[in-house]
Amino acid sequence: MMPNDRRAVEMNCPKSLKACSAIGSSKLTLHHNRFACAVPESIRGNMLGNGQELLASWISEEELQPFLYYSPRVLESSLLVLAGFLALLFAGILCGRRLMRRLSTEYRSFDLGSRAHVASSSFAVMRSSCCALLLSSPLLLIFCFGGRYYDCSPPLWQTTIASLKAESVFPELGVVACWCAMQLLFRSLILGIRSKAGPAEGLAERGMARAAVWLLWICIVSILSLPSVFFTFAQSVPAQNVWDLDDGTLRLFHATAPVQAVLIDMVLAWPVSTTFSGLTGIRADRLLMTFRLFSAWLLAALTTLAFNENCYGGWKLAWKVCQEGSEEHDKFTWKIFEEEILNTQRDICSFGGAFWLEDGCSRAIVGGLTPFLLKLLVRSTMQPLILGVLWRFSRLEPLGPEGQWDPAKGRHRKLLGIWPNTTGSLLPLRQMALLTTEMEILIFWSPLSPLLCIAILTAAATNLLMFNLGIDCFGVCLPSDEMNEGAGLSSTYLSLTLWAASFFQLWHSFSAGMAGRFVLLAFTVTVMGPWAKRFLPVRTVKQALWLGPPETGCDSATTQVLPGKNRFE
Repeated sequence: MMPNDRRAVEMNCPKSLKACSAIGSSKLTLHHNRFACAVPESIRGNMLGNGQELLASWISEEELQPFLYYSPRVLESSLLVLAGFLALLFAGILCGRRLMRRLSTEYRSFDLGSRAHVASSSFAVMRSSCCALLLSSPLLLIFCFGGRYYDCSPPLWQTTIASLKAESVFPELGVVACWCAMQLLFRSLILGIRSKAGPAEGLAERGMARAAVWLLWICIVSILSLPSVFFTFAQSVPAQNVWDLDDGTLRLFHATAPVQAVLIDMVLAWPVSTTFSGLTGIRADRLLMTFRLFSAWLLAALTTLAFNENCYGGWKLAWKVCQEGSEEHDKFTWKIFEEEILNTQRDICSFGGAFWLEDGCSRAIVGGLTPFLLKLLVRSTMQPLILGVLWRFSRLEPLGPEGQWDPAKGRHRKLLGIWPNTTGSLLPLRQMALLTTEMEILIFWSPLSPLLCIAILTAAATNLLMFNLGIDCFGVCLPSDEMNEGAGLSSTYLSLTLWAASFFQLWHSFSAGMAGRFVLLAFTVTVMGPWAKRFLPVRTVKQALWLGPPETGCDSATTQVLPGKNRFE
């Protein structure tokens, strides 16, 4: 809403409107409202929240939902995430240069085995994050200073595309230019990854069997990734719901969902993926990447699409007010004599049938998932503290009868020397799956929320530091089997991610009517087509982002790390 429109509303607004709180029979519903803070404070309703209490005492309890009006927890959650993120950023500024110097020195001393390949891929992710941050820095300024879509919005929303509503075409043209530059970078990076055809996939080789197996896997990971659904579900379901879930339970779901997602990733993701791989023949790294995709953000995005008020609005299915015949259903029906002013079923409980034609849904997806992604990345940087404690109380596996260990299996540490394996996350296959997931988040989300570039950079650097620490200080020996030696970043998976990111950007730009949207469409077709290899700067990007040839490990020499003395033996 432009300033001129706002002034027109204020001029034509009757004076009696400001006295609604004193008139018991007055009713006002500000659903689908994004400029609520511009109306008088006594009748303010805000879908996002800005840190002030809602003074509209006449709003009934059934209608006063956190996601429709003001919710104090929105501001508190945003400030908590920002505080943790800024603490990590401050630590990175203090220690970043020293850390990068140490990692670079160690990398140059590596051999040609899987360890060097993991380090090379980690540096590629970190350098990609730095380049993406450089290209997205103008976006951060545009979003912060051009956030006019909402009069009130949480701090995190103001750093994303969700709040952009420029009063001129220049900010939107700047966004399109940055998106094109980042798309060029990511496309060139993906084309520079050399991949090798994996081993035969047994049962999964047959077409119908392959589809059935993947469908079964999607069902399994959807069940195990329910914490991601709980996060969005808890912020969309009303307190007066048909399942009688009280507000405390919903808050518990919302607060613990990121922690549950990280724990499931640490404890269940790898064992379930390897077990399913052994039964079906599908490569374990592909299964693991799919697991993390669903757990990290895909299910949360689909839940937002289905439940959010600005999308389909499925939350109303759980609202007692929308249950015909219920006591609450008649509270909103409003008639003056025989003239029906408000019909509960038609005007409140209807669903958004054409939500994809408006930009409110894409904004809700970006704004709603940004805190969740930042929480996951912040916790992934805290995860090394847990691993460090576990490794300290673990012991290396005993050597064989001849004082040797099996090079194909490697040598790991087990908690108290018994069970379980606490250093399994250092396996090259798992490391590459994690790096692919980080690249996936960078490609899809950094053009929409630039702060994620810094979070991914921090997470990748911390992970590489723990990888080196586990090998050098805790005596872990990496396996040299074919599966781990051949692990690498998946160019096919990242290409699909880039296609999805391009589609989302086009959806938002056309639904919001952004200036330059046709330029973005033409650029996407040009860069994403099979002919792009002829003119894209693939070689330049390859030399700039990789410390050597970006191989997937298929050409690497297999080396055996001899067990040496370590300080924690």
